Amino acid sequence: MLCFFLFLAMFFGGKVFASDNAVDVFLGGSVEDTLSSSKIGFSKECLDGVCFYGFSKSASSADLPSVSLSGGVVIFGVSSIELLADEAGDKKVRELDLMMAPYPDGSSDGDNRTFFYSVVARLSKAGWERHIALSQPRVFGKEAVLAYEEDKEVRDILRKSPMLDAAYEMTNEEWESLPPSSAWMMHNRSKGEYLRITVQKMKSEQLSGKSSYVYSFSFYTERAWYQQYFKGEEKGRWLELLPTMIKSMHDIRLQKERALCKLGLNIDETYQDPKVKSLQR
Repeated sequence: MLCFFLFLAMFFGGKVFASDNAVDVFLGGSVEDTLSSSKIGFSKECLDGVCFYGFSKSASSADLPSVSLSGGVVIFGVSSIELLADEAGDKKVRELDLMMAPYPDGSSDGDNRTFFYSVVARLSKAGWERHIALSQPRVFGKEAVLAYEEDKEVRDILRKSPMLDAAYEMTNEEWESLPPSSAWMMHNRSKGEYLRITVQKMKSEQLSGKSSYVYSFSFYTERAWYQQYFKGEEKGRWLELLPTMIKSMHDIRLQKERALCKLGLNIDETYQDPKVKSLQR
């Protein structure tokens, strides 16, 4: 843990993140518990039955908070926090969006890659693993990266798909070739929670191999994750509609996998979607 703090201090100019600014969040827990236990102030805005609780601070501040989730995951140096909860009823936290303060301009691409995978390692230790969208093919991480770069037919099948695999550690060359915005998805089977990590990269025009990076983390409860597949009044019926939707998405996945097999790619048939806990109750 000490090494981790030193690593962060190296990137953030020696800043120390005060424990007084720590925010404890339990996905699926009461938003009031999070707010009452936190020493930082949150704004509140409600729209269409959903309340947004927000906090933001200049990325250059010396006392940026850390956010701790159940299971031991801690995100340090957070410049923006947003909690989503229902306006009525149990008011449970169903989504948590975090943005880390960006590293200074001119940070090494290699150092950013190392940092990213140190975060992934800590998530993996806490039970998080790769997630593949229901309609997307089960392609191995390295093979997907190489194929996406080299084969137009494969690119057409995989386009608009966050196919990057957090379990596969990219080489420096692969990391440097990432587009301006990239996404990785993970899930925690035991908790029924989901995560989307987004990395935005801005290349330095003056220095080769240097970039400015912004890291965002969006955590979802099972309900919030699957409601994204529906619109309007269907969101309220998500559990009723989910089995049919899953079958439809899997049919699309199989079509893509057959097409990729014909192009010589291997499919990771060992990958199984996490079970939807709400359907088992």
